Amino acid sequence: MEDTIERIHADVKDMYEAYPYPAYPLWVKLRWQEAYQGTAGFTACLAKSPALEHSRYPRILLAGCGETQPYIIRKIEPSKNNIDAVDISSKSIRRARTRLIWETKPVHFFNADIDTFLLHHCEEYDHVDCYGVLHHLANPTKSLELIHQSLKPGGTVRLMVYNLVARSWIYHVKRALLLLGFDPGLQPHVKAAQEFLKSVSFWVPNLGSKFHDMGTKTFSHPARFVDTFFHAREARIDIRDWFSAVQGCGFRVLGLFDRYAELDDLPNPLWQAPKTSDLQSRMDDKRFENNLEIYLQKETNVSLLKSPKTPKGLAFHLFLKTAPLSWFQFEETKDIPFTLKQKLWWHHIRCVYLQQSESIDLLLAELDTPARQRLARVGAVFPRQVKRQEYLRQMKEPIWAEMETPQRGLRTSIEDTPLPAVIRSILVKNKKRLDNEHLIIKRLDRAQTC
Repeated sequence: MEDTIERIHADVKDMYEAYPYPAYPLWVKLRWQEAYQGTAGFTACLAKSPALEHSRYPRILLAGCGETQPYIIRKIEPSKNNIDAVDISSKSIRRARTRLIWETKPVHFFNADIDTFLLHHCEEYDHVDCYGVLHHLANPTKSLELIHQSLKPGGTVRLMVYNLVARSWIYHVKRALLLLGFDPGLQPHVKAAQEFLKSVSFWVPNLGSKFHDMGTKTFSHPARFVDTFFHAREARIDIRDWFSAVQGCGFRVLGLFDRYAELDDLPNPLWQAPKTSDLQSRMDDKRFENNLEIYLQKETNVSLLKSPKTPKGLAFHLFLKTAPLSWFQFEETKDIPFTLKQKLWWHHIRCVYLQQSESIDLLLAELDTPARQRLARVGAVFPRQVKRQEYLRQMKEPIWAEMETPQRGLRTSIEDTPLPAVIRSILVKNKKRLDNEHLIIKRLDRAQTC
């Protein structure tokens, strides 16, 4: 077992040393206010008496930080918040340090796998951000337990894990690429795999639409392509097992961030965590294809309500920034006037960073019901900011009675396309067995019908 864990750690490390993710150019200006939902204060606003409210100098852990998250989170967290950033890739750590070269507020970096770090690090954290990492670890349940142990009573977590059902087609494409003999450790192989999938996209429309939804950068950017189709480790865990592990560790689920508005027929999932069965049914018929972005709190018998709240730090530079663009990309919110957008943003900042309960009912009165509902679902507004019961009720309710089930396109008979000839030529070039052809076609066929 230990040998298997060490091998997985080594494989993942080698992959991220070769392809640090997401590998944005170091000079690119990141619009970090779009990461508002990743702050410790955001999660605290969803929780009851979170540890953050009672810490003079909160400690935050970025578990699997990659190369951009330290910069983004450091920019959006108050300077008094201490940030530890852990990543298995030394190259990602170096790039992350470079992005922070002009930053006066420190981030403490640790080049280690998360399990080893948590086992040997004696700090207790107010908040842990583990975004898109847990499913890449050797034993996700054990890692989740270690995260739970590292938290203070009332501590919070933002966790993102993959939607197993939505990624089933990616799994089959990955198996097809490996059967073709592509080696992600070789740059020419990665480029050839990208070209092959472009051919697949043309001849198999169902897969073409899936590739299109990913965006062109996945196919033009080696790091993103490898992370998607050649990852060294991806635990295939369904939603029931994830929620069972979360609750088994002693976490309470605070809410789920519905990034792409796929759950509009459910009560506001950010304010009221959906039932596992409701999510599973929507995954099964493709109504919900986003990853699981969930907020957790460590359950505890310690009464934090009696401990004094501490003064909070405020990231003053945020007031000079415009509100997150993602709040206003929806039909319900796109026509909100600029001045009202900024007022909502400023109140959001005060709520998140000062943990204030100042009413914004007068601002909400300028909006119609759908706009209020959408703003609540994207986390622009929290329950503590709303005093009028009518508004609270509306913002908790579903927006739609039901969501449309996506229709699948017609299945393509891959044998009747030029792809078999392309597959045979690649097998010959990569010196792989020609009888892999039918297995590859079978995998691609499964991918198009997922």
